[in-house]
Amino acid sequence: MTTPPAYGGKGRERRRHARVQKQLLVTLWPERENPSPPDDPQRVIGRSLDISVGGILVDSPRAFPVGARLSMLLTIQTPDGLERVPVSGSVVRVGNPGFGIKFDTLSPRALTVLLEITVASMGGGKAD
Repeated sequence: MTTPPAYGGKGRERRRHARVQKQLLVTLWPERENPSPPDDPQRVIGRSLDISVGGILVDSPRAFPVGARLSMLLTIQTPDGLERVPVSGSVVRVGNPGFGIKFDTLSPRALTVLLEITVASMGGGKAD
């Protein structure tokens, strides 16, 4: 399946998923066979600029090149405290600000969290 361009003719958005501005702490590192240790120097801490069920725009001190496959932890506030939700994806664009990552297949928990964030940020519920 291919992703449509972000914008199609005359400034109209052609995204498949609602995108919302939301700042989350995001820990990123290159995907590889063996899990990355927490002190891996390739781990980067950034923040999301916007997010959807389809992907995330991240601002960080280091950008990864287009095509890079990344593992990520999204840190979200829940009623029970902070939760780190693992997701993975591929860098699809590098710009200013940030770089865009398209999510791979999402776990049920990751999908639930992303839907809650999107709905709450659009004024339809409560999630932080």
